[in-house]
Formats: sequence, C-alpha cells, structure tokens
Amino acid sequence: MEKIDLDRITVNYNNLMTERDKTKRFADLSYNLLKYQMGMDQQTKLSVTDKLNDALLSPDAAANDKFDPSKRIEFSLLETQQKMNYLELKKNKYGYFPSLAAYASGMESAYRTKVDFADPNGTWYATSLVGLRLTVPIFDGGQKHARVQQNKLNIMKTDNDIKALQQGLDLEFTNAKTQLINASNTLGVQKKNIDLATEIYDVSKKKYEQGVGSNLEVLNAESSLKEAQTNYYSALYDALNAKVDFDKANGSLLK
Repeated sequence: MEKIDLDRITVNYNNLMTERDKTKRFADLSYNLLKYQMGMDQQTKLSVTDKLNDALLSPDAAANDKFDPSKRIEFSLLETQQKMNYLELKKNKYGYFPSLAAYASGMESAYRTKVDFADPNGTWYATSLVGLRLTVPIFDGGQKHARVQQNKLNIMKTDNDIKALQQGLDLEFTNAKTQLINASNTLGVQKKNIDLATEIYDVSKKKYEQGVGSNLEVLNAESSLKEAQTNYYSALYDALNAKVDFDKANGSLLK
C-alpha cells in the first residue's frame, strides 16, 4: 500500500471519529432538552422506547385521511361560543314575556316578654301569607330590543368567524398533508439511495480486496455511502416534522 492511501484512510477515519463523538454529544443534549420539557430532573435516567417507523405515516394513508374540523380545539371553542350566543339571545327574548311568581310564608309569635317553649299555657299566634305576583313589562327604554339586536350581531359575527376558521383549517390541513406526502416520498427515495450506495461500496471493496480495484475507488464509494446516509437522516427528520405538523393540523397531536 502506498503511503498516500494510508493517509487517505487515516483522514477518513479521523473525520468519522469526530462525527461520531459530535453525534453522541448532540444525543446527550437532546435527552437533556427532552427531560427539561417534560419537567424531569436532569439526573433522572430516561429511555426512549418508541420506534421511528411507528411515528411515520405512509403517503397512501396520509392521502386518504379526511379532515374533521371538530377535532381542532379552536373550532370547538367557537362552536361553544355560538351556543352561548343563542342562549343569551333566548334569555333576552324571554324578557318581553310577563312573569308570574307565587310566594308563601308562615310564622308564629308569642307576644310575650319572656320566652318559655316548655310553658303549656303559652299562647302562640300564627300568621300566614300566600300570594301571586304578576310582572308585565311595558316599557324599558328600548334596552331589551338593543340587547336582542346585539345578540343577533354576535351570532352573525361568530358564524363568519367559524367559516373563516374552517377555511383556514382546511388550507392548513391540505398543506400539511402535501408536505407529509412529499417528505414520505423523499424518505423512500433516500432509502433506496442508501441501498444502492451500500451495494456500490460492497462491490468496490470486493474489487479492491481482489486486486482489481483501487483504494481511491473504495474511498469514493464510502464517501457516497456516507452522503446517502446523511441525506436519508435529513429526509427522516423532515418526515417526522411533517408528521407532527400533519397531526397538529388534523387535531390528533395529543392522542
């Protein structure tokens, strides 16, 4: 072997060791960040049991997924607000109706200076009252009419807010689904590139071992394999982010 071949291998080895150590430190930082976001003590041991394949979604599954705006908390809040608007309108409309209330009371008085409940000769004087109260609204200066009109405006405004929100959520879901499909397809292509680069590297290595190939060819194949792996992990990261955005847009992020 020529010294230049040894130097190439040494440089490549040193670069790989540097990348490995850097990756380990980044992994430790990621674990610490996850502990912080979960409110865990930094000294607590944390193990991630989920698998990447379980977190991904196939392009066909994403394309067939239908959007339901009721899953989004923003949409549910507006629907609840609209129900409250209708209840407020009904309450104000009932203000035009007359109201009838019944009341009754009863009491007994001794009319003595000394209270003795055990005295058998004590006389108690009973008093009772039963009645009805009818209230008929005649004129209130137009206050009830103004409140009713304001309630109707609030209902119209909330209807417009619901329609605008639904359109925005539909657009967000469509964009998130498109991004997820693109990211998943890119991930599949990068996986095939890794398989091809691995096959090229194996063939180049066997040719070099049999004396029909050069060391430079092996290093180039190894460099191409490393580049394919880097592209794959980058595509995997993008696919995971796209899956999170898709779950958020679909209202299933916390499920």
